[in-house]
Amino acid sequence: MLGHILLAVDGSPNSRKAADFARTLVQGTTSRLTVVVALEPPGATVIPALDGMVFTAPHPSVQELAAARDMMDEIERALSHEHVAMRLEVGQAAEVVCRLAEELGVDLVVLGARGRNPVSRWLLGSVSRRVTEHAPCPVTVVR
Repeated sequence: MLGHILLAVDGSPNSRKAADFARTLVQGTTSRLTVVVALEPPGATVIPALDGMVFTAPHPSVQELAAARDMMDEIERALSHEHVAMRLEVGQAAEVVCRLAEELGVDLVVLGARGRNPVSRWLLGSVSRRVTEHAPCPVTVVR
């Protein structure tokens, strides 16, 4: 049995599928479920070969914070499980998920695959790929 699952969501269709999948895993059990939304901090990536930089994320706006809170409320209602904890973190998504997986000692990480275009994936990397490579536990990526 899975004692503790970490569900990472970002509001994308695949993360909603991941939430549905996590719900089926914990339904009828006493497993704990921690849901995390990671807001990207402001930042830029320097690309020396291009002699420039790419801005990866601006400061989260009031609207983005409200949307994140609404999404978390919606997911919490949809899960309808008594052992759910919600977390809103600021940081690079993959780093936040891997850090929390380690800190909380979770048995499984569940997250959705995100469909970035090839250029964006090359510049920024794939969150699901980084989590599967660096998480201290098994990872399920939902499509």
